[in-house]
Amino acid sequence: TGSPATQRTQAPDRLTMALPRDKRLTQERDFASILKEGKTVKGSFFVIKARKQTKTVQNRFGVVVSARVAHRAVDRNNIKRTLTETFRTFKAPWTGLDVVCLVNRNCSQKSEQAIRELRDMLETLNL
Repeated sequence: TGSPATQRTQAPDRLTMALPRDKRLTQERDFASILKEGKTVKGSFFVIKARKQTKTVQNRFGVVVSARVAHRAVDRNNIKRTLTETFRTFKAPWTGLDVVCLVNRNCSQKSEQAIRELRDMLETLNL
């Protein structure tokens, strides 16, 4: 249906498992303001900073994994993917929060204990 150029530009008919762009923190200034002004929740694997935002009712999420936590970029990205997927599937009891998750050194890849801790910490957020 149509020319080959038209077919290439259309989005594929499949479900995406990624966190939608409107639910991600992408701007450096957003990260900076949350880290400066946000409420802190500390755990053994993570430090979560969160603050109410007034722009939308969407919850937005960002992850910070330093090179000290995982030296290889591929390991840092795997940690980010795992945590982002955990947030995507989490049914938040609140709306309109910006959440930044800072990963500590003792967080290993795909640790079930770390994922459980993140879910518990997200449930305790109350702003």
